[in-house]
Amino acid sequence: MLRLLEYYSGCLFLSSNRSAERIDDAIASRITVMLGYPALNESGREQVWKNLIELVPTQPKSTTNTNTNNTTNNTTKSSRYRLEFTPQNYQTLANGYDLNGRQIKNSIVLARALSRERKLPLDMTILHRAVMAVAGEKAQAAIPKFEIGDYH
Repeated sequence: MLRLLEYYSGCLFLSSNRSAERIDDAIASRITVMLGYPALNESGREQVWKNLIELVPTQPKSTTNTNTNNTTNNTTKSSRYRLEFTPQNYQTLANGYDLNGRQIKNSIVLARALSRERKLPLDMTILHRAVMAVAGEKAQAAIPKFEIGDYH
């Protein structure tokens, strides 16, 4: 890797979850600029959850009708959408799980896949299951931080 870094003439972006002190000196000496980002606090996590969840469209009112001839079609379509999330939902996610931005994004990607598989709109229950899969023990330890209600 050092040889590649030494002779690379372009602009290269590397990311690591290691602190600058833990990066090997031979690699660090070849880095021009090193940026550090602090861990997300609760308000930062809340904003990341909100921004990423709101990329999933809410279910249009026209697809929520219960016409018996169209039930299968509506169920399939509803899996492309999310239910309305409240500010309390975002706070619950931010305060309940001490995740980084990548873990939050991966949780939402997995939750969307689960909702498509189950032919259901994205909701807190599916999101909770996805977080448990993505964050594992870290998410399990966070459960007592808040009342999860029907999210299990």
